[in-house]
Amino acid sequence: MDAKNQNNHANQTDNQRVNQSNNQAREEISAEYEELANQLYSLNQELNMLNSQKQELERSRELLRSVINNKQELENETLIPLAAGIYAKAGKIDVKQFFVNVGHKVMVKKTPEETLELLDKRMEEFENYESRLKDIFDSLQWRLEEIQTLMREQDV
Repeated sequence: MDAKNQNNHANQTDNQRVNQSNNQAREEISAEYEELANQLYSLNQELNMLNSQKQELERSRELLRSVINNKQELENETLIPLAAGIYAKAGKIDVKQFFVNVGHKVMVKKTPEETLELLDKRMEEFENYESRLKDIFDSLQWRLEEIQTLMREQDV
């Protein structure tokens, strides 16, 4: 090979290496993008589930506040919800104490005020957890947008 051919061959080899490197970088960026998109989807699902739990907990807190404020109403006959739209008639309900499941099917007696305090604490824990999830979601979303920009620039 003469010097000109050797130079052309070297340039072609260099171009092939650059193309391989660019392709590998594109594949890595695409893989990271897909992984981040999946993580964002999972986090969004978890945030939705947490929101539902918070709503249910808030309903429980409101009901308990109502019980605390209207004790005499429950000393007469009342309806107890068993399932959606299904109730049972109950006689006098003792609203001076509640039995709270603390895990592993263990029940402890609590006053209405202690029970409300427990529900308030759970709500605070839910809100702190939600805040951490939202921070993670935001940072993942920021990175995803950054990758989208890179992909547009590289025409991935």
